[in-house]
Amino acid sequence: MLLPGALVKKIWRVRNTGTFPWPLGTKLVPKKASGANTAASSVPLTTPVPKNGCLELQAEFRAPEKEGKHIVSFQLQTEGKAFGDLLWAR
Repeated sequence: MLLPGALVKKIWRVRNTGTFPWPLGTKLVPKKASGANTAASSVPLTTPVPKNGCLELQAEFRAPEKEGKHIVSFQLQTEGKAFGDLLWAR
């Protein structure tokens, strides 16, 4: 359980299973949040990711002020186009 307004750091380990490398400029962007205070910033990749390469992605956001179950999702994006599965934090 998190305290209201607590800083949350979520880490996902992901693999590029696509047919193209993920170039610099790719970023992890927030998509949806069930709490009003879960605003998160985009996180740029610090290195390109080759096909079949792995990477740890970390996002930071604030827990909502209201108690209950909340969900926030993120997705990779390059050149303004989202791709891959949504990454979730609950």
